[in-house]
Amino acid sequence: MSVTDIIALYAALLSTVVFFWQWKSSRPNIKVVVVCALEDGQTGCHIAIQNLSSHTVHVGAVTLLYPWRKVGVMAKIKDAWVHKRLDRRPGWVLSSLRNYGFDNCFPCQVAAHNSVGIFVPQSVLETVFFNATRREIIVQVQDAVWRNYCSNVFKDVAR
Repeated sequence: MSVTDIIALYAALLSTVVFFWQWKSSRPNIKVVVVCALEDGQTGCHIAIQNLSSHTVHVGAVTLLYPWRKVGVMAKIKDAWVHKRLDRRPGWVLSSLRNYGFDNCFPCQVAAHNSVGIFVPQSVLETVFFNATRREIIVQVQDAVWRNYCSNVFKDVAR
């Protein structure tokens, strides 16, 4: 290998790394965190929508997912066959925060390296858990181009 071949290989590798780094940094990176909270003497959960990317993210909707029914293996296979896709959370139901009186929160913008918080009181959580099979929720945030970002499972301990 000559010196020019080594320099050409180095340039090709460097440009490939820079391309993938730029591609990754140009995409929005949203993290959703749900924790127990106490605010103004009320217990509940706090939803933090954190923008980890270097540009503003437009949040369109925030929904709660809760387990509504148990789904067997055959029902999962039938659902995948009928709808031609694999559902990651079969038996879970989406419920918008607007159904519980959070009308003025969204849509909103989250600045780069910033976060937005929402406090959900325990009374709203009890309304959600009334129809649920387990006292668990997942918070799903949807951006302006319909990409979904989900939190980890939040298990309610305030019973």
